[in-house]
Amino acid sequence: MDAWVAASCRPYGVSMMPGEREHARAPTGPRRTASFRAERLGQQRGPDEVADICTEFEAARWMVYSAAWLADQGRPHSTEAAMAKLYASEVANRAASASVQIHGGYGYVRESEISRFHAAAKILEIGEGTNEIQRNVIARALVKQA
Repeated sequence: MDAWVAASCRPYGVSMMPGEREHARAPTGPRRTASFRAERLGQQRGPDEVADICTEFEAARWMVYSAAWLADQGRPHSTEAAMAKLYASEVANRAASASVQIHGGYGYVRESEISRFHAAAKILEIGEGTNEIQRNVIARALVKQA
């Protein structure tokens, strides 16, 4: 796999996804009780958000796989890699924010894993080129194609 694809996509949003998915599903710490889970996930917003996040995880993962496949084939892939990095980092941020919302006040406690994921997810939008730079890369490539 191309080093740029690996550096830009895999370690970023995609690598955080399994952890975020677990935290969206099951609260940790003192509030990890059956009644808390039932209360949070019994509300319509909780299950809908988890379903949306898991769907977005899979879409981001396949975007990364597509860019990696193009790189493995020796074909141009910078646009696809930029799209994958952009989308995966935004999905990671949405997942982190949804996790905090689903867990309520516990999601803001500094010692919670959810809080650490939330802080790390924001960095994903900055590392290896900000999302604005990724958008510029994508836009330039689309203009060239037109």
